[in-house]
Amino acid sequence: MPEETESPEQIFSGQGIPFKSEQKARAAITQKGLNPDDYVVRSHEDGYIIVPKPKQDTPEKYYRVTFNHKSSPNDEDDVTLIVNGEPLVIQRGVETIIPGRYKECADNATYPVFRQRPNESRKQIGTVMVFPYSLMGEASEHEYRKLLKEGNKKTKEAIEADNKLIS
Repeated sequence: MPEETESPEQIFSGQGIPFKSEQKARAAITQKGLNPDDYVVRSHEDGYIIVPKPKQDTPEKYYRVTFNHKSSPNDEDDVTLIVNGEPLVIQRGVETIIPGRYKECADNATYPVFRQRPNESRKQIGTVMVFPYSLMGEASEHEYRKLLKEGNKKTKEAIEADNKLIS
């Protein structure tokens, strides 16, 4: 098999082969000074490569939402939505802004509810959302980026505080 060379559309590891893990490929995006919003990690043969994100024909919409509080003790404390390997952790009960792709993910995170009666076959009677939310309306990408930056800053500060307690 001929060896593939790196092109502007595909970024391989320093040895010219795919990265061994997705985490190493994500770290390389930062190390190479690439904008993480413009690149994504994809599986390739026996590893992972970095490729530019596909350009969208229409601009993505952003939505103001509030995810409902936990309805059972088994529910997660925060809502974690993952789209194309990109996680977004959202606090419950707080109004926030999410991109349309994450709203679609939350809309599709459902499970069926069945009813079983004696001497009858099991019947699906409905569908329940795993992460129910209230939709407040649309928002702008600028508002989303601002909230995301504030959230990332708080997360980094919390991690640093935890590390100081450990050491």
